[in-house]
Amino acid sequence: KAHHVLTFLMDTMQTIIPLGLLIAIIKLRKKINITQMGALIYVLGMFVVYIFWENKTQYMFPAFIFMIPLAGMGWVFAVEKIHSLQKNHNLQKRITMRRQERKG
Repeated sequence: KAHHVLTFLMDTMQTIIPLGLLIAIIKLRKKINITQMGALIYVLGMFVVYIFWENKTQYMFPAFIFMIPLAGMGWVFAVEKIHSLQKNHNLQKRITMRRQERKG
């Protein structure tokens, strides 16, 4: 039973981290600094080596460690975007309510 729970958690983590990395790449594509660029080049280079040459996951682990901070940045960007969309939606809702109050 515990094995299934841990497998589910690790599978989830292996999905969340690359998705966060993708969000960070999209957000930072025009304003990335040299430190972030170095980590990104390392991760992408290891990914290419992993896919085309060496197929053992033990070689991908160091790159996965570099992915964690970039993925964290990506998820922060995503949460901020969701928060701003929600804030704009609430503002639109209040504007609509005030317009209806003025008419009625």
